[in-house]
Amino acid sequence: MARLSVNLNKVALLRNSRHTGVPDVLDFARIVLKAGVGITVHPRPDERHIRESDVPALSKLMKPFRPKVEFNIEGYPDARFLKIVSAVRPEQCTLVPDSPTAFTSEQGFTLGAAQMRLVRKAVARLKKIRSRVILFVEPDPSVISRVVESGSNGIEIRTGDYAEAFRTGKHADILNAIAETAEEARRHGLVVNVGHDLNLKNIPPLVARVPFLAEASIGHELTADALRMGFALAIDAYAAVLSPSKTRNSRMLDESNVSEDPFKQFSRWFKEADTLPLSNAVVLATAAKNGKPSARTVLLKQFNERGFVFYTNYASRKARELGENKHAALLFHWPSLERQIRISGRVEKVSRKESEEYFRTRSHESRLGAWASPQSTRIETRAVLDAKMEELRKKYKGKSVPLPPFWGGFRLVPDEFEFWQGQPNRLHDRLCYVRGDKRTWRLSRLSP
Repeated sequence: MARLSVNLNKVALLRNSRHTGVPDVLDFARIVLKAGVGITVHPRPDERHIRESDVPALSKLMKPFRPKVEFNIEGYPDARFLKIVSAVRPEQCTLVPDSPTAFTSEQGFTLGAAQMRLVRKAVARLKKIRSRVILFVEPDPSVISRVVESGSNGIEIRTGDYAEAFRTGKHADILNAIAETAEEARRHGLVVNVGHDLNLKNIPPLVARVPFLAEASIGHELTADALRMGFALAIDAYAAVLSPSKTRNSRMLDESNVSEDPFKQFSRWFKEADTLPLSNAVVLATAAKNGKPSARTVLLKQFNERGFVFYTNYASRKARELGENKHAALLFHWPSLERQIRISGRVEKVSRKESEEYFRTRSHESRLGAWASPQSTRIETRAVLDAKMEELRKKYKGKSVPLPPFWGGFRLVPDEFEFWQGQPNRLHDRLCYVRGDKRTWRLSRLSP
C-alpha cells in the first residue's frame, strides 16, 4: 500500500508566471495536509518553480502534522541543496543526479565512481540530521548493490520510460525491469519508492506488480488532472489507486466503526467532505397535502443535535408544501467519496432571532435578492427582477438591509438517518438509525 506524496512544483511554476503570489503554494499545501498525504518539493537553483524561501514556510506549516505526514525534499546534492535541507530536517531527502540546467529529472543515478563520491558525502551529512536518504535510480537491478554501498536508505525508481511505453501499450519489458529492481532492493532491506510521469491509468499495473511500494511522488500528472477534477479530488483519486485495499478498508461502513449517535456520524462524514465543492448542497424533498412530491437543492447552513437548518422565502413552493405536510427528507450525495446520507423527519420554522442572525451574514446583494424575488411565482420577464433589484439598491444604498418578514429558516428534526457507502460489485453498505424512546437511536443494517 504505497503512500502518496504530492509534488507542489507545478503549483509553484504557475505562481511564478505572475507577480501576484497566486496561486499560493501554502494554500495548496493545506489541501494536501487535509488529505493526510505527504508533500514533495524540488528547490532547483534557478527557482523556476519551488523557491528556496518556500521550503521553510512549508516546513513551518507542516510542523503539527510531522512526522506522521512526511516532508520530502528532492534535489542535486550540492552545498546549496544540503544547506536548505539541513535547515528544515525533512523526514525524507531524495537525491537526484540532475545538472542545474536540467529541464526535469530525466536520468537516475548509475553510481559510477564520481557519483559514489558525491552521494556518500551527502548521505553522511543527511544521516546526521536523521533524514531518510533515497536515491533516484534507473530501473536496473545491478545498481542496487552500489546503493547499499553508498549507505542510502532506499531508492526511487524512475518511471518516466515506463509511462512513455505505457502510452503505446508496450510497457511489459520496462515494467519487468522496475519489478526486478524493486525486488532486489527489497531483498537488501531498502525502501522502494517510484516517481516520474505516473498517472491514474499507469499506476494500477505498477502497484499490482510491485505491491510493496512505499511511496510515489507525483506532481505533474496530478496537477494536470486537478485542472479537470479539482485539487482535493485529484489527491483522493491518486491516493486511492496507490493503495486500493487501504482505501476500501478506510471506506468500509461497519457497525463497529460508526458512532452510536447519528449526529456525530454525520459530523464526521460532513467534515471529510469539506474540501469538495458545495459539500453543503443537499436535495430537499417535500410533498403537498395531496401527496404530490417535489424536490430541489438547498444549502445546509447550520446543524446540531436539534436538526438541520436551511433558509428560504416562506411563500416559496417548498415552504407552502411544508405548511401543508411537515414531513420532509434530505439527501446529501458526495460522488467522489461514494457516499450518500438520507435524513427524514418533521420540519419546523426556526426562530425569528435565528433567521436574523443568519441573514446578517449574507452579502448586501444577497440580502437585497431576498427582498427582490417573489420566489416560485410567475414573472413576465427577467427585466422585472432586474428592475426590482435596482430599485432596492437605491433604497438601501449605504444602509443595512433588514430581514424580510416573509423570509427565514426551517429546521428538519430527524427521526431517521441512512448512511450509504459505495462498495465493489454494488454490494454497498447501508446503515440506518431510527429514533427510539428517550432520545436513543436503533442502528440496523440494510441490504444494498
